[in-house]
Amino acid sequence: MAKMKKWVGITLISVVFFVVSFLGIWSIQLFERGRDVWIKSDCLGPTTFSHSEAQEDFNLPIPDQKGILNCYCSDMYDLYSFDALKILFQERRKLCQEWYPYALAQNYLNYIMVAFISGMNLLLQISLDWIGQFNRAKN
Repeated sequence: MAKMKKWVGITLISVVFFVVSFLGIWSIQLFERGRDVWIKSDCLGPTTFSHSEAQEDFNLPIPDQKGILNCYCSDMYDLYSFDALKILFQERRKLCQEWYPYALAQNYLNYIMVAFISGMNLLLQISLDWIGQFNRAKN
């Protein structure tokens, strides 16, 4: 009976780690897909874009967009900081506000992935050390 409880416990811990790892990496991947929709251009060069150019580019089908909205929102954010996130576009949408989390993540997503994987590895190591205590021969 004790071996059965130990086996169930180890299996349960393994399944929990698998599910948490899967869900974490899946959510990061979904966020990256969204980032690919919003961040399409590196905005190099002296060109600045108007509000209407950004709206026109955004209204195009996703494969045809050039990333002008990214450049426009980036320029506005550099000029006005968080007030740029309040700029209204068609249908009273705040596209720069929708853009901002993806632009922010562009800078920090790699660090988030490293922290997540490192944290999961640390928790796995701690749990395996804890489980190993039960499997050691008793003197």
